[in-house]
Amino acid sequence: MIIFGHSTAPDPMGILQPTRASGPSACKPSSPLPSRPVEDGIRRGREDRVSTTVLDLTGRPPRTFARFVSEHANEWRAK
Repeated sequence: MIIFGHSTAPDPMGILQPTRASGPSACKPSSPLPSRPVEDGIRRGREDRVSTTVLDLTGRPPRTFARFVSEHANEWRAK
């Protein structure tokens, strides 16, 4: 955690340290990230699974985030 520019947690990789760089290049890693089997499998769709958990727990079928937002938009509008 960084509070007013001071890290309060260990940061052995240096990812929490503030940088003076700005603009699009400030967000790019300095070297390519290594390939990792778990992330590669997820990219290929290994974890794309459908279950009945939402229906089992709530009694309602799952819905997309867009549908949820459209169903509740009136509740969030400024009055």
